[in-house]
Amino acid sequence: MSDARISISLPGHPKTKRLIKRLGPEAAWFLVRLFLWAAENKPDGNLAGQSAEDIELAIDWTGEDGALVAALSEVRFLDGVDGSYAIHDWAEHNPWVSGSDMRSAKARWNAIKRHHGIREADLQVPEWAARRHAESDATSSAASNAGSTAASSVSTATSNAPSPSPSPSPKPQELRDVGEIVETPKSEAVGGTRAAPEKLTPALACRELHDLGVSGLNPSYAPLHEAIEEGVDREGLLASARAAVKKGKGRLDYIVARARGRLRDGDPAIPPAAKQAQVEQRNASVAAAWADQEGDHAAV
Repeated sequence: MSDARISISLPGHPKTKRLIKRLGPEAAWFLVRLFLWAAENKPDGNLAGQSAEDIELAIDWTGEDGALVAALSEVRFLDGVDGSYAIHDWAEHNPWVSGSDMRSAKARWNAIKRHHGIREADLQVPEWAARRHAESDATSSAASNAGSTAASSVSTATSNAPSPSPSPSPKPQELRDVGEIVETPKSEAVGGTRAAPEKLTPALACRELHDLGVSGLNPSYAPLHEAIEEGVDREGLLASARAAVKKGKGRLDYIVARARGRLRDGDPAIPPAAKQAQVEQRNASVAAAWADQEGDHAAV
């Protein structure tokens, strides 16, 4: 860290004036030196482990031993007691400096994650892992207060009201997973071409999982956001959900954890081209079957 922030009001601040009254004008210079030393060596402003003598030696105090630290404590530039001092409101006055260690840890964590995955990054950079998990827990706790409302909204948004004009014959269907057939969405087949799949979002994930009977849905669930950011896609999430539901474990938290685990372990999925071929073949077969049935009815 190459600099520190010092307020323009420092020279006229009552605490500065009281410090000068106790030790003379040079004490203000040593206060500035303390701020600069902390920015370089104690960027979070926590001087724990440093005695009064250690602090005065670090900034080359030339006055009476212990006098500077005592005066800084009296006027409240320093909080705490000998061995556990901290600069008063340091994070508020120097937010960029105080966060430098954590920014560095985050950068290291991201670099390791790109090459070795989240688990290894957490092991090698535990300080950022602890911060990340704490933020995730806080987000989940806040989101849980509105969980029932969010789940209700998802349920309303995904309800299947009966069509006022039902078609006389069923539409072709596609194979989404072994043993499961669902209706082809209209948006996926327009003019004979398959539309691009909608980008996976927490809200879309909850709508799709709701159709599979998953419980505990919450679009604000922090691990769900993290899973999508890590690269869990729609097919991976739904495949995990189907397997979990069959086992009687159709909860959002279990499914998200399973999908993230499969992604980390490199669990192979059906190649997109092969899956597309399966879908098209199934659609053609179903369409041909319905055409034959309608032809038989017409002949009768």
